[in-house]
Amino acid sequence: MKKSTLELPHEELILEEAIRYVELPQEIKDDIQDFEELKSEYRENPSDIGRETLIKESIKIADTIQDWLEQDLPDSPDDDYDDEKINQFKPTWKFW
Repeated sequence: MKKSTLELPHEELILEEAIRYVELPQEIKDDIQDFEELKSEYRENPSDIGRETLIKESIKIADTIQDWLEQDLPDSPDDDYDDEKINQFKPTWKFW
C-alpha cells in the first residue's frame, strides 16, 4: 500500500475555525478520543479499509462539530414564515 497523507475533515475544521479542544462539548471530545484510538490502530496496521473507516468517522465528527458551531446562529429568515403568517397577508379581493 502506498503511503499518503491522511486528510481528516474534523481536524481540518478544528484548525480552520481555530477551535480549542477544551471548548468542545464532552460528547465531541469522547468521539475524538475514540477516533484517536482508531487512528492509532490504523497506524500500527494500515489498510485501505482502515483508511476509509477513519475518513468516514472523521466526517461524522466534523458534521457534529459543524452542528455545534451553528447551534447559536439565528435561524434563516425563511424559517420565520409559517402558514399562519402567510395566510394573514392573503388579499381579500377577488377578480371574479
